[in-house]
Amino acid sequence: MKTVIKKLNAFRVFLPALIVAVCFAGCSERINTITDIDLYSDMQAGGDKIEVCFENGTRYGFEFTVEDKNDIEDIVNTVITTPLINSGKQPAAPGDNTYFTVYQGEKAYIIHLSGVISNGNRYTFSTDGLRNKISAIAEANGAFETE
Repeated sequence: MKTVIKKLNAFRVFLPALIVAVCFAGCSERINTITDIDLYSDMQAGGDKIEVCFENGTRYGFEFTVEDKNDIEDIVNTVITTPLINSGKQPAAPGDNTYFTVYQGEKAYIIHLSGVISNGNRYTFSTDGLRNKISAIAEANGAFETE
């Protein structure tokens, strides 16, 4: 009888711990790509245009619009397929102010190259692919030309 009571007591301690562990594992927010974030969940491939505010080291940055359908498709595909890294509460690096807005019909999605915020955590793109694409298009549009 004592063995049964010991097993029940052990089970009584183990069960709540198991429930908590399963809840944290199953109930926690899993963010792998930007479309796992509610704000971006209905973002699709393509778009109408992309407006970019590019950090080029000048006081006001360099603004331009991407209207080439191939460039838009390439940028948006990179945005929605690149894995994200949870950087926690870490602030973005100073001086990293490039952001862009993707327009898809009536919807607009603002994306910072330094990361997107969800539930207080900053998620960054796991590769430099997006930054490289935006930088190449900015340079082709004259972002580094001096007057």
